[in-house]
Amino acid sequence: MKQLLMMILGWLLALSVMAQQPASGGDSSGAKRDSVRSEQRVHPKPATVSGFRVQVYSGNNRAQAIQIRTEVLEKYPEYAAYLIYKQPTFRVRVGDFRSRAAAQELLRELKPLYPVSFIVPDEVLENPVLAPKEPVEPLDDEADRRDP
Repeated sequence: MKQLLMMILGWLLALSVMAQQPASGGDSSGAKRDSVRSEQRVHPKPATVSGFRVQVYSGNNRAQAIQIRTEVLEKYPEYAAYLIYKQPTFRVRVGDFRSRAAAQELLRELKPLYPVSFIVPDEVLENPVLAPKEPVEPLDDEADRRDP
């Protein structure tokens, strides 16, 4: 009887040690976790720089913020429009500009449609896909070549 108890106890001990070993091969949860982590490294957050955007809406009405963002995207497809929520306020901001002068040009266009528009400093995308090209000032050589 004593031998039988010792054998059962040894068998249970062996099972508990094997249960704590990580599974090898196949679709283990550890492998899934590792693949998710590696995917996160592949798609990093886009690089941002200090810049400017034009804010066209600020308020508590989510539906109105979405509507204004949609209108801006339809009328100005060349610019990116962002819906930002900081409790309790929704904001709609347009563009990714590195200079205030470039944002000022868009502000002039948007002001008649959205009278409360103004320029805000913001973190903007470093390489935006939809951002317009900023105006390039002529070099001194080019200015000399022009006829008065």
